[in-house]
Amino acid sequence: MKLTRALKDFTDLENWVAWKYRDGKKVPYDPNRPKRRADVGDPRTWGAYEEASGADLDGVGIVLLDSGLGAIDLDDCRDPRTGALDDWACEIVKDAMGAYVEVSPSGKGLHILGLARGPQVHRCIRRGIGKVEVYRDCPRYITVTGDVFGRPCRSLANIDGLIDDLAPPRAPQTAGSVDLEAAWTLEWRDVIDRRRLFALRPTIRNSVTTGKRSDVIWKIATTAAERGATREEVACLVYASAAWRSKHGDDHKALVRLVKKAWS
Repeated sequence: MKLTRALKDFTDLENWVAWKYRDGKKVPYDPNRPKRRADVGDPRTWGAYEEASGADLDGVGIVLLDSGLGAIDLDDCRDPRTGALDDWACEIVKDAMGAYVEVSPSGKGLHILGLARGPQVHRCIRRGIGKVEVYRDCPRYITVTGDVFGRPCRSLANIDGLIDDLAPPRAPQTAGSVDLEAAWTLEWRDVIDRRRLFALRPTIRNSVTTGKRSDVIWKIATTAAERGATREEVACLVYASAAWRSKHGDDHKALVRLVKKAWS
């Protein structure tokens, strides 16, 4: 993969990981130990670009935490055959003038990378059948394909303004509430390991019949709460489950109600 000039200044940054497809997801791996998964919250499992690209996995990515970069991930907005973009994605790309824009690994989305110095952001926003994920200074990695969209940029523009427009600061959380923005920064497998909830792993991953989804969702929530998981960890596990996704999708209000009930 050939990196554009705009990203070459970041190749020595020790924030790169390798990734490979696993169960349909792009899982990050330690570039220095390619058989070990990377932890986006642990810099000891990251490396320089040369190390990540030499790991010979499916691709490379960069962890945004302490990188000075912000990222906007536009999912399901592009026709991989024609390259045509949905109108909402065109508007965001237009507002990202001067940022680096590339086609995602699937060909169905775009990634926007630019300089960012503001406070941490990790937000997911629905746009029609697609979605926008907005990241800044958070424990999250984004894949880098080198498949430039539009005109290549020679240097990265600052995208703090665009990030703040797409994901304006939220009101402070009240006591006892569920901070979903914090929940989205968690990786459910890490929560499983941390809370030793190994028996829940197949429950979260496997699909279930329609009539049993509510029971499965409740089991995940209450089991995690009883084992000392935080509200945000409970939300992370429930939201990751096949049962929740097939029954409730992105109903965040229903998720908050469930977590509060499990914790009561």
